[in-house]
Amino acid sequence: MKSVKTQSLPTVMRSYLKALPLVGVLLLLNCQFVVGHFVWHWSPLSWYWLLCYGLFPLADRYVHQLTTRLLARHPVATPTAPRPRAAIYAAGLPLMPLEDYDPHQVRFLPALGRLSLTLLLAPAIVLIGSVSHRHNSL
Repeated sequence: MKSVKTQSLPTVMRSYLKALPLVGVLLLLNCQFVVGHFVWHWSPLSWYWLLCYGLFPLADRYVHQLTTRLLARHPVATPTAPRPRAAIYAAGLPLMPLEDYDPHQVRFLPALGRLSLTLLLAPAIVLIGSVSHRHNSL
């Protein structure tokens, strides 16, 4: 298993760039908005988000490995008939665009949820991943 130090630099930089907008929004939400001016506020919560951002590439790698391993264990059967939602979408009826029907496109909302949870739980994911890695290597 590669650590962050042995991962390629573009991979680590891509992980940091992927999480940067979310960290920026979380830090801005931690600030105080007073009528007429903006007050920058740095608290322990801001330090936690900074720690999560620092550990994000390693946590993202653990989550990616886990999902790859789980998907390899349970192969998905190819669908034989269109799903009801796909049939409604094909009929031109109004439908909330929460799901893409093209398998080559990334689904935006699940990817955003995975990114958010990985970022906010990065210390716990790294801790659990390192313990399980040590357990598997014994």
